[in-house]
Amino acid sequence: MTALQNLEFNRPKLLDDAYHFQGQPQRIYIKKTQSNDKAQYFLHLILPQEEVQTIKQGYLYFYFHEETQTSNFIGLYIHPEYRNQGLSSLLISNWIKFCLDQDITLLGVNRKQKKPFLLYALKKYQFEIANPMLYQTDSNTIHICQKEKDATKYLLFESEKQKELFQKGRTIHNDNYHVLDRYDENIPVIDHVLLTKKYTLQDSNKAYQKAIGVIEKHR
Repeated sequence: MTALQNLEFNRPKLLDDAYHFQGQPQRIYIKKTQSNDKAQYFLHLILPQEEVQTIKQGYLYFYFHEETQTSNFIGLYIHPEYRNQGLSSLLISNWIKFCLDQDITLLGVNRKQKKPFLLYALKKYQFEIANPMLYQTDSNTIHICQKEKDATKYLLFESEKQKELFQKGRTIHNDNYHVLDRYDENIPVIDHVLLTKKYTLQDSNKAYQKAIGVIEKHR
């Protein structure tokens, strides 16, 4: 039985209290909740304070399927005040490390993703679609673009329809995205993602080593 199965509903459990953020102690808690008759798990990143109970910096949430011993990433949120400081990577690293330490090696990404840069971040941890050649042929491909020392998340869409839908949604306004109308050599393409395809972990050893490296930087 894994530590996930032993968790009580709505009873946060301390996962790690050895982190520091700008000189302040920082903690990660894991919590089990119920959503539509389905268990859902959260990793909460907080700053404990004397004056107030906590400062909530952000969270990552995921599913765990007991029968198949599979965990699927659902989403991640970082409070705007704490973005662009490596906290997304810290949460992703903790999810990967926690699962692999529990011998949960079948890790995937919930297909209903709305944030292209999150998939880009997960690709750095060896998550990939079954056929990467699709990035060159699928009309739903989204090109990840970025320029040095710029926190803006630039996107270049192959599909005009998908581009219009993205521009009408909340993600573009909430997460500092900017949609390009055409290729700009000053904002190079650095990767590609497909929101419509399933991403799964391809190399658990490499993912684990990267997760450990990120975690140690926050000690």
